[in-house]
Amino acid sequence: MIECRVCGAANSDLALTCAKCKSFLQAKVEALDLFATAWGIIESPARTFKRVVLSRRKNYVVLLCVLMGMGAAFTAASYHNLGPALKGFPGLGGAVIVGGSALGLLGVPLAALVTVATARLLGGRAGFRAITGVIAYASVPVLSILIAVVLIKLAIFGRYLFDHNPSPMVIAPGLYLVLTGLEGVAVLWSLGLLAVGMRVATGLRGLRPIVLALATGSLAAGLMWAIRYVRLS
Repeated sequence: MIECRVCGAANSDLALTCAKCKSFLQAKVEALDLFATAWGIIESPARTFKRVVLSRRKNYVVLLCVLMGMGAAFTAASYHNLGPALKGFPGLGGAVIVGGSALGLLGVPLAALVTVATARLLGGRAGFRAITGVIAYASVPVLSILIAVVLIKLAIFGRYLFDHNPSPMVIAPGLYLVLTGLEGVAVLWSLGLLAVGMRVATGLRGLRPIVLALATGSLAAGLMWAIRYVRLS
């Protein structure tokens, strides 16, 4: 809570003016720097998510949504053995870039809408732009890990990462398990950051921000699973 220096009233951490006397409490953040914000989310998540929520322009959110969608499409293509259906690397590249971009640009706003509705049912405040920014920026450190893992997997397994004939578990089982484990750690990290961001953006306490984060993650997992049933051949 923020205590007004004029009248002493308690206000929300995200309030710009006092609810009682309308005195100035804190300024909006004009813009966000991608790299400074990414480092801040690692170093001080709650403080950095507050800057994201208070920012007038949610810089780089569209870019982050596109990258999230492309990462989800790549992962789904790998785990669902979509290489043959997508006609090898050219088809995979097109599906990941085009399909992944569409998935991110549609999926993140959809997740934000669901989160806003759920947060209000749980008694929290929630703005669509703020929640969208939180979801996007919660992915920044995780995207860095996933990009590194993807490049290593491609270098080692090549096309067999997508058609499993033979499976990567046959080619190099130990290394594949380690890399897949790193992806799992990245996902858990993302969910943890998301819970912190939801706490800041909605004002909810206790287990409710975790519930919101899990609901958002479940929706993302559902979209990735649905890719399995898309036939592009």
